[in-house]
Amino acid sequence: MNLIRTYVDYPSKDVCFRHIEPLLNDAKTFNKYIEDLLALMPNVYFNTIGALDARGFIIGAAIQSFLYHRHRRNVGLFMVRKAGKLPGEKTSASYSMEYGEPKTLEVSNEAVKPGDYVLLVDDLLATGGTLNAARGIVELMGATVTGCACLIQLEGLRDESFFSGKQVVALFKYPATQGEGRLVTQPKLYRSLKTRESAYKVVMWHPSLESIALKTITQGLQPCHVHWDSFSDGWCNITFTPDIQNRCVMFLLSLANKEIFAEQLALLVALPRQGIASLKIFVPFLGPGTHERVRFPGMLATVEPMLKALTACLPMTKSGPATLHILDIHALQEQFYVVDNVHVKLESAIPLLKAQLKKFCTVAFPDDGAYKRFSEQFKGHPMIICGKMRNGDTREVRILDYVNWPKEYSPTEVIVVDDLVQSGETMIKCVDAIKARFPDTHVDGYATHAVFPNEAWRKVIPKFRTFYLTNSNPGVSDVIDAYRTTSGNTNIKILGVEQILRKICGDVTSHRADHELYKWYVASTNKDKLQAVQEWTGGLVYAVDGCTSGVPEQPVGLEQTTLGAQNRLKGCPGTLHVAVENGIVRTGDDQYEDVAVVIVAHEPNTWTGKCGVAIPREYNVYVEAAIQDPTKTFGSRVEEAMGFPTGTWHERLCDMSRVSQIETALRSTRFLPKCLREW
Repeated sequence: MNLIRTYVDYPSKDVCFRHIEPLLNDAKTFNKYIEDLLALMPNVYFNTIGALDARGFIIGAAIQSFLYHRHRRNVGLFMVRKAGKLPGEKTSASYSMEYGEPKTLEVSNEAVKPGDYVLLVDDLLATGGTLNAARGIVELMGATVTGCACLIQLEGLRDESFFSGKQVVALFKYPATQGEGRLVTQPKLYRSLKTRESAYKVVMWHPSLESIALKTITQGLQPCHVHWDSFSDGWCNITFTPDIQNRCVMFLLSLANKEIFAEQLALLVALPRQGIASLKIFVPFLGPGTHERVRFPGMLATVEPMLKALTACLPMTKSGPATLHILDIHALQEQFYVVDNVHVKLESAIPLLKAQLKKFCTVAFPDDGAYKRFSEQFKGHPMIICGKMRNGDTREVRILDYVNWPKEYSPTEVIVVDDLVQSGETMIKCVDAIKARFPDTHVDGYATHAVFPNEAWRKVIPKFRTFYLTNSNPGVSDVIDAYRTTSGNTNIKILGVEQILRKICGDVTSHRADHELYKWYVASTNKDKLQAVQEWTGGLVYAVDGCTSGVPEQPVGLEQTTLGAQNRLKGCPGTLHVAVENGIVRTGDDQYEDVAVVIVAHEPNTWTGKCGVAIPREYNVYVEAAIQDPTKTFGSRVEEAMGFPTGTWHERLCDMSRVSQIETALRSTRFLPKCLREW
């Protein structure tokens, strides 16, 4: 926060100017804040960014660069400039400023296309007049503004009528006059490097597959977090829990792009050396799988050396070789590129598709390869086999054959099935061929792996009545899901491969698992509280910032301590909430306890528990000082006076860590055994 400076009475009297240049001088922090800003709007789709003159150019370019380098998204960017700064034909609008004279904004007519989805970006949001003028220009040009993102918002000035139905986010919120700002963040996953003792089967994952992994967690399949970091020279700095001996490990391996291959390989080599019982590696999308052909000498078939490098260096686990599970492999011969000390199992998402199809429909394949891969899973279905045929200098997609075809049969429902789709041209031509032969049929589409470079899905999906895909490539499917949410499109169905993952792990509860019941939101960012909830639940624990207790820093008495926990719960998101408050409670003459009060909420019900630990009488002088001046806690007074490290006084005085104390209080609620019986 100290990287944003405040200048009073600048540029005019009674104006507080928030200066972001110190933040721009810290590249690491600035990029982290750009990531946090985008995290505030996970379900907002946009394909171009409108950056407002002038500091909005910096924020917009940083968002564009982040999306390209982190997610390979080719998002556009255009400038919303003050009058007289752009050449050519322009569209303009006027607006009033929070200080100064009215201004005019302009956008180049060639910058925005009808049908675009636009994110407007600026450094600061006050009344919103500037952003509203930009919104008016964009909508006049036939595009849709789906959201507004600003680094800073001045609270209490925004005109809500400007942004009806739009998601508006800001990372920092400051008072309109002088005062300190606050950082606004989404609840953050607590990545503990300690695994619950009862966890026999655990899941580890690369961050690029986190959206799949978090839907996988159940009571029988628990998270095992990895910290993926890097040293200053760029080489990976990876840490993981050391207590995974004798556990069955499932690792979600991302091969969607080459940049993250080495760091995952380094971890996989190390895991069997920890004495794990078994290792299963799940590859939802084998990215280089389409690069298996050699058309001329000197051309490299990338998938072969990649799979050999991956599997050749994996040590044995206690139960034998690791198993590599590949989802809907592009070419069946690729499974033989794996060396013999690793087992290969081919998985398919077709059962997920068949569960969605309500009717016994006709299945079409865009080429013979797709027919060979998937026809066995559609036994008894009428099938159409398409293929490319040369017609002069062009290649056309035509219907080549029919299988299981009844006499004089005219299908009313056809679904085109393939393992992956890139530009989608072949699938579109396949639809055209089917429509030319059967004009009255409804055509749906399916592809396990959505690749869609340069957002080709925007052209492909509208050609089908319903388009099914899986989330095997989250970098693309998450964007499509955001588009579906933003646009209200109901013709896109995304099937979750986490169901396959649970089945591979032998999770017998997967058919009734609701992953939201394994997300715990803790009204604190304190690591002891988060760790206690992690060890108690074995689920996914999220830290929620900004949940204040509304009581003094040192609560005194059970009533005040309980009130502090209750206040922390207010505004906590999610299905399951936990709040913890520690306070001093007098239990007798000259005898005090530190009591941890916990409240577990599963709306509309709450469960309360507590655990007290006796404070030795010789420390009563610090207790009484904290009671007299509750702005400083008893614990911090003791640690300061005795020279104890911060956060260690519980263990040194009471022979019980704070984590153990809070976990004991959580167990006293008796909530978890009850919900386990329900699940």
